[in-house]
Amino acid sequence: MPIYRSKLIFFIIFLVSTVSVFGQNVPKENSPYSRYGLGNINPTEFAPLQSMGGIAAGYNNPYQLNLTNPASTAFLSYTSFETGGNAKFSVLSANNESASNWSGNISHFALGFPLRNSLNKAFSREKSPVDYGMALGLMPYSLTGYDVESTSTLTNIGEVRYKYLGTGATYQAFLNASIKYKGLALGGHAGYLFGSGTNETATYFNDLENAFSNILRDEYSLNGLIWRLGIQKEFIIGKTPEDDAKTLLERPRLVLGLYGNSGSNIDIFGTSIAARANSFYTGSQLDTIISSTSLEGVVNLPAEFGAGFTYSLLTDTKRRIKFGADFKIGQWSQYNNPLREETFADSWRAAIGGELVPNTNSYNRYTDLMRYRVGFYYGVDPRVVNNEQLTNFGLTFGLGFPLKLPRGMPSFMNLGFEAGQLSSSNSLNETYYKLNIGFTLNDNTWFYKQKFN
Repeated sequence: MPIYRSKLIFFIIFLVSTVSVFGQNVPKENSPYSRYGLGNINPTEFAPLQSMGGIAAGYNNPYQLNLTNPASTAFLSYTSFETGGNAKFSVLSANNESASNWSGNISHFALGFPLRNSLNKAFSREKSPVDYGMALGLMPYSLTGYDVESTSTLTNIGEVRYKYLGTGATYQAFLNASIKYKGLALGGHAGYLFGSGTNETATYFNDLENAFSNILRDEYSLNGLIWRLGIQKEFIIGKTPEDDAKTLLERPRLVLGLYGNSGSNIDIFGTSIAARANSFYTGSQLDTIISSTSLEGVVNLPAEFGAGFTYSLLTDTKRRIKFGADFKIGQWSQYNNPLREETFADSWRAAIGGELVPNTNSYNRYTDLMRYRVGFYYGVDPRVVNNEQLTNFGLTFGLGFPLKLPRGMPSFMNLGFEAGQLSSSNSLNETYYKLNIGFTLNDNTWFYKQKFN
């Protein structure tokens, strides 16, 4: 009973701390392109996969979570608690001018576990080909944060200054469940999406004496369900009937993966305010010329699909090599927000990446047990600015540091680095440098059942 009581206490602490941290810390974003749509969409990959370009469709790991393809959860061998954060430095440039800014966020809290304990499986007399996995947690879905100004000169009016300001975030509380029969796994992801945001546009007439300033402010909140299904098939290359558990682990493996979802409908509620401000007389500086208008409707999120593979092998010198590729499409032309008329286009993203462990059997060289990762991605973003769709590309690399915990549980600290650019030929270029950090803490006593023969 004590072991189950401790797990229950840990689970309660996990839930309370997750809600508390995200409730008290508003994510910080600073990107002018986050004014479009619901903001910058947060990646569902954690630091290890982001360090490999974001490959995920065909990736699974007995120690770490992959939320992008929910089928991968069935391959977990340990209960895995994952959390992390990121910091981003961006350089914005246009017309030979540039500006820079910092932003950073907590990226996720997640808990994944196999429903059949690995110790019980190892000592069981009856070997079952079926495994189950689950995961739950909370992470941002999208982030909005920008503060941008521009000026123009109009005939008979003079200089006009435009200020665009926005903040907000949406989150998803999620549950993954999957089942694996031999090498074939099926999984599902269900998420509850919620959040709010504010977008404001102000116009100032700098050369007109005693002129009012026009302010347009849109505030919204939303909630609804999103989902995703996934499948993975693992092939063990060169498998023979004589293979035992040890030799099977040494065989090369090819994993093919697919995931996707149809469009989702999210309820949205908003208030639109048109106002004018002044600074030439005392008293209230805000004079509402159109009383706030309440609006509600349904946001249509797009269908998305991804496919990919990973291939891993163990050399004679116990060097573990894993590499893969992904391709993802999003039907963002389906996107519709009744509170804001915007133009979006279908998107796609291609990625390649890999991981190297120099010597999986090393016992006296820590660097031989580290994970070395690299990747690259290129794609077309769904946002259309000045009649041109944005492009996004970047180079990634990272390191995985094994941690020594009680009872020798394999756990990791992961660092990832990313350099990329979001741009178009006739608009603002955003060059960014991102640091991702993640912690994976594992345990194998969950759902352990003692048996006496």
